[in-house]
Amino acid sequence: MTYEDLVTSACKWILTEGSCAAAFKEFADGEETGPLPDVIGIGSFGRSIFLKAYVSRADFEKDVQNNAWQTPGQEMGRYRFLCVPTDEIQETEVPANWGLIYVNEARQPTCVLNPYNPNNGDFWRNGFEDHLLYDLLTQNEKLYASCRRLRYKAVIHFQ
Repeated sequence: MTYEDLVTSACKWILTEGSCAAAFKEFADGEETGPLPDVIGIGSFGRSIFLKAYVSRADFEKDVQNNAWQTPGQEMGRYRFLCVPTDEIQETEVPANWGLIYVNEARQPTCVLNPYNPNNGDFWRNGFEDHLLYDLLTQNEKLYASCRRLRYKAVIHFQ
């Protein structure tokens, strides 16, 4: 499974299961500083989902040492998930208050750990504070322009 397979599957999951109206993947333009998501979803009422994809266990272990895991305020996204090939990482290895999405060989994403909705109800409980999303919006003109359109049209269709 490739990184692109994971990111594409995660983007679809964010739009369907994550209840986001827009999802952006690999939008970094080289000017941002700090940790960036592989996919970020944005929805109404302040919903934002930050997702990191890891093709291998080695990539995950290398990133776990990153300071952002120890200081969650440095990341963005009210809800945060890891996306990996099935069984690459176990639920017990996921950082506190993060979710886990497995993608199988057929490229179907399945959320195996969602700390924000443990009983599969209609409402997700609060996640992290998301101040850095607004910094990203001001730094990335394409993302900011898309969110402005989202504000007025409610849904953005991508082709």
